[in-house]
Amino acid sequence: MKRNPCLEAALDELSAVGIRDVIQSHGAKHPQIRWRVNGGVERMYVVTGTPSDVRSVPNTRADIRRALRADGVPVDQPKTITAPAPKLPQRVATLEGHITALRKELAELKKLITEKICERL
Repeated sequence: MKRNPCLEAALDELSAVGIRDVIQSHGAKHPQIRWRVNGGVERMYVVTGTPSDVRSVPNTRADIRRALRADGVPVDQPKTITAPAPKLPQRVATLEGHITALRKELAELKKLITEKICERL
């Protein structure tokens, strides 16, 4: 059987929250998975048979997480770590430093241009 990254992603998401009794079946063209949360209503998800989009796997993960949240299962979202924004005084000081450096470069360029013009005269 071919490898199906969407099916693997769906099974990984279910496994991550502790759901082990997942029934896999094959519909007409697409794999199906079925599971229950705490003996409640059985959920079914139809997985794409041949993922043709770059977003297929992330969309499958999102669909499974959405279904789990609807059943009251806490789903940990992947955390994106971003650096905290610097305080305003630090940002102002940084910008002042950049402006000073640009002024120095501009003065050097003016000097070079003046020298080149004088050479041609």
